[in-house]
Amino acid sequence: MGKKYVHCLLLGLVLMSLAACSVNDGRTRKTEVLLQSPFRTFGSSDTAQSKLSSSHPTAPLDLSADLTQGFTIRFLADIGLPTAEQVLLEVPKILKVSLRQHNPEEWIPQNYPAYKMSDGSVPVMEASLSLQSAQDPDVFRDLTVGIPLALLDKPEGKHEIVLQFTGVQWSLYVDGRLYDNDFALGYPSADRIKSW
Repeated sequence: MGKKYVHCLLLGLVLMSLAACSVNDGRTRKTEVLLQSPFRTFGSSDTAQSKLSSSHPTAPLDLSADLTQGFTIRFLADIGLPTAEQVLLEVPKILKVSLRQHNPEEWIPQNYPAYKMSDGSVPVMEASLSLQSAQDPDVFRDLTVGIPLALLDKPEGKHEIVLQFTGVQWSLYVDGRLYDNDFALGYPSADRIKSW
């Protein structure tokens, strides 16, 4: 009896859905689908919170206490193939961008070995963001996004790297193209960001 009832109910819902979709009120409905480029542009801003350079490798970083609205970090990196871990940018206790060699046989937690260099190596760039747990403010977990360098047209050389935290997503762009993102469970703690 229960199974027949469920089948009848599902059939009724399907028929009502089909009827609702086929109602013609005399108007023609147009649907527009836009194919957008995978490339993004990030306009330069004269209102940067802080700037680093080779002559000023550290600087104070005065951020608002509310990082739920997100932030964007942009920098140029002259990338070479790493033999050991190389840190490109670090904000202590908050984020780290690095190059490293990934084990070509290790497919967990990322599918980096799907994109090997011609010599079989798997150099990767990763950006880790430390997030404070909403449930337990004493717990911080790293959220990491990354790419195997073999995905880039020219892995070695100068590249513009953009890291964007929107409040819900942590994204990695290289030369204007989104390569990886993940959803955040928590937020960076502004109390931990004093300098970079």
